[in-house]
Amino acid sequence: MLKKIFFATFLFFLFLITFFVIEPREEKIDTVMKEMEPVKPKNPISIAKYKEEYQNDEITAVLSIDGILDREIVTQTSDNVFYTNHNQRKEEDSNGCVFIDSRIDIHTTRKIILYGNSGEDNIAFSLLKQYIDSYFLQEHPNITFITETEKELYQVFSVMILENDTFYQQLNFVDDAWVRHLTLMKEKSVYPIDYDATRNDKVLLLHTIDSDGKDIVIASVRIGIEEF
Repeated sequence: MLKKIFFATFLFFLFLITFFVIEPREEKIDTVMKEMEPVKPKNPISIAKYKEEYQNDEITAVLSIDGILDREIVTQTSDNVFYTNHNQRKEEDSNGCVFIDSRIDIHTTRKIILYGNSGEDNIAFSLLKQYIDSYFLQEHPNITFITETEKELYQVFSVMILENDTFYQQLNFVDDAWVRHLTLMKEKSVYPIDYDATRNDKVLLLHTIDSDGKDIVIASVRIGIEEF
C-alpha cells in the first residue's frame, strides 16, 4: 500500500515538474527564436508624406547624392515634357523638377533614367556638370534612390558628354546585349572608371543638358539595396 502511495506521489511531482518547468522553457525558446527573426528596416523617407505635403500623387521617389544633394523629390507622369516646366507641386516653373522617364516601371526595370534641368545653381541637376572633373567624382561617388518599398545605393561608373547620341535611352535588353550596352556606357565616359558590367547589374542614369546643348549623363550601378 505504501509503495502505491509513494509511486502515485512520485508521478504527481513528476507532472508538476513537467508542467511548470519544461513547458515554460519551451515557451521561452519559442520567444527567443521569434526575437532572432530578421526585422525589415523602416523606410527613412515617407513618400506618402511628400505626396500629401505637395498635393501630388505623382511623387515617386527621393534622390540624394553624397554631400551635395539631399532628399530631392522625384516625380513621374505619363510624358517626359510636363515636369520640364512644372515643379513638384505641379505649378508652372521654368526650373522644372527631377522626373523619371515615363516609359519606365521602377519596380521591374534594370535601368532608371532621371531627367532634370540645369542652369542656375539652385536647380538640382546643375551640379551634374561638376562630374566632368574626376576629383569631384572621388568626393561624391555614391547616389541614393529611395522609393516607397526600397532604398538603393548606386556608384557612378561613367560620366558622359554626348552630342546627337541618345543610345543611353534604350530599354529592354536581353542579357548579352545588356552587358554590351553597359560596357559602351563605360567606354563613352570622359575619363576611365573601374567597372566590369554583368548581366545582373541595375543602373541609374541622371541626365541634364549643358549650356551648349550637349547631354550630360551620369551613369551609376547599384551596389546595395534595403527592402522595406
